[in-house]
Amino acid sequence: MKWFDRAYFEGGDVLSDFCAQAGIDPLPAPDKDSNPSIGGNLLYFKLLANARQHDFLRYVAMRDIAGAHADLRVPFHIPRKTTSRLRAESPYNASLSTYLGAPALREWDDKPDLPQHDRLESDCALIEAADRTGAASWLRGALAKRPLPDLVWGD
Repeated sequence: MKWFDRAYFEGGDVLSDFCAQAGIDPLPAPDKDSNPSIGGNLLYFKLLANARQHDFLRYVAMRDIAGAHADLRVPFHIPRKTTSRLRAESPYNASLSTYLGAPALREWDDKPDLPQHDRLESDCALIEAADRTGAASWLRGALAKRPLPDLVWGD
């Protein structure tokens, strides 16, 4: 048993690690990350849609947009004080650390805030171009009614 984190995987890849643990020949690596994280303003727009109970793009469409645009898979700002507090309050991490050792910890205090105001218009245009269903049609109107709420992850 080990932490589920690329830092601990054989070759930094879950498929390669599985094959190594199972003692089988590695599978061919995919050309690109087939499960990119959704971040940046794409994540912001999805959270805004959820908060306002609007339809939005399905996961596959968001995945494809994030895969094609690095700025839309960027992690967002969380102050170090907040991550430290949340980690300290987690009995789950503490109990697993007894068996697995300390986890590889990331920090997000140097990441951009959400939303990234200077990119709202251009990111909206990317999403509109990829929206085949009209699920994000409300987005342009929301941008016109600024200010949009900032997401603050902190104490």
